[in-house]
This record gives sequence, structure tokens and C-alpha cells, in this order.
Amino acid sequence: EERKQYAITVEQRRLEANVRKWRTKAIELKNMDENGYLEARRKAIEWNRAYIAFSKQNNRAYYPSRTKLI
Repeated sequence: EERKQYAITVEQRRLEANVRKWRTKAIELKNMDENGYLEARRKAIEWNRAYIAFSKQNNRAYYPSRTKLI
């Protein structure tokens, strides 16, 4: 059980990192490449939905603050 819960936690952190990665990419491309910006933004939204769905599926809380950029 402990390994299973740890694996869920690891997957949550991986999903959170992907959301941050794509949000960062979107910010970098915002004024330089309109198509790249839109694609990165779409991917960030997609990863965020996957993070929320995974968390709910595994009865875990999800924290928007973990995917927010400072």
C-alpha cells in the first residue's frame, strides 16, 4: 500500500511539473511566436486537466498553487 501511494504521489509531481513546463514555455513565446504560444498554452491546459483528473481518480487533493508560476 505504501508503494502504491508513493507511486501516486510521484505521478502527481510529474504532472505538476509538465503543467509548469508548458506554462513557462507559453510565457517565453507570448510576444515572439503566436502559434507556439497558443500550442504551449493548449498543452498547459491539457496537462492541468490530466493532473486534476488523475488526482480525483486516486482520491487525492490537487493543489493549483503547485502548478502556478511565480
